[in-house]
Amino acid sequence: MPFPEVSAYMVGLTELLGGILMGLGLGTRVVSLILTLEMIGAFLVAHREELLSVFSSPEEFYGAPPFPFLLASVLVFLFGPGRASVDYLLSRFFKGLK
Repeated sequence: MPFPEVSAYMVGLTELLGGILMGLGLGTRVVSLILTLEMIGAFLVAHREELLSVFSSPEEFYGAPPFPFLLASVLVFLFGPGRASVDYLLSRFFKGLK
């Protein structure tokens, strides 16, 4: 992997800030897309064996450390943040201005 130290800092910062934003429910779909791509990258770089065993031995794939984060970010991307989020409050506020 080129520039591993820079990549580690970038991924760590993205996950920290992205986690905070997702916890608040602010920009959740954008953040969840970025985190989904990061988790796919984690599978490709560090957990390739688990990724390649998705059909032959799915329990290895499901047991890999990036899987729960991948699943959570995909679900948030697909279904949105919900009513207990800043995104929801902002959308209601801006609908009321029309």
